[in-house]
Amino acid sequence: MEEASLEVPSVVTGSRDQLGLLMKYFVLNPHKNDPYGKASRSAILEYAAQIERTNAAPADHLRRWVEDIELHIYWPGRKVDES
Repeated sequence: MEEASLEVPSVVTGSRDQLGLLMKYFVLNPHKNDPYGKASRSAILEYAAQIERTNAAPADHLRRWVEDIELHIYWPGRKVDES
């Protein structure tokens, strides 16, 4: 059986700018109304679920942020309920 490689992918060993660009498009693009934006929002919601028990307030903030983004994507011009 072949051993798993412990080599770090080249994209991770690149410059900070390259890594930042990768992260921007992989996770930090939740405002898009396409499969990538939907995946970003899903990742944010999963992160919120994982930190819920130890950091409830930030988890709630992240969920509200995604709700606000989706409200503007699916119902443009509609106001966010601040309550």
